[in-house]
Amino acid sequence: MEKGISESLVMIILLVVSVVMVIGVVSIAFNFLSFYPSGEVRQVGTAYAYTNGTIQVTLRNTFQDAKIIQVVYNGTVYELQKSISLSQGINTYEINTNFRFSSQPVSVEIIIEVNNGQSTVYLPVSAQLV
Repeated sequence: MEKGISESLVMIILLVVSVVMVIGVVSIAFNFLSFYPSGEVRQVGTAYAYTNGTIQVTLRNTFQDAKIIQVVYNGTVYELQKSISLSQGINTYEINTNFRFSSQPVSVEIIIEVNNGQSTVYLPVSAQLV
């Protein structure tokens, strides 16, 4: 009887250990395959908004795969006709929108898709009207 209980206890311990190992391996694999996006996008310096609807903004991007897909201004969403791919590092981008900016300062939200749509970054941008 004791041998049966002992064997059952060993089997339960082995089962728990194997489940923990599988979870660890899967977690490591997801990190290596970038299923969990890591990085950031943030505004660097002053952004400029022009009355014709163009926004010029300098961004620091550490994501491997990121692109601007939308801009929100005064609660209205503008879907870019063609997304703007973000390079890693610090770069300046011009975003053409249909908005007519008229008041100072211009506050918009840039919506960025990361890792082929696996995640979305909402970046508030304050721009000086030029």
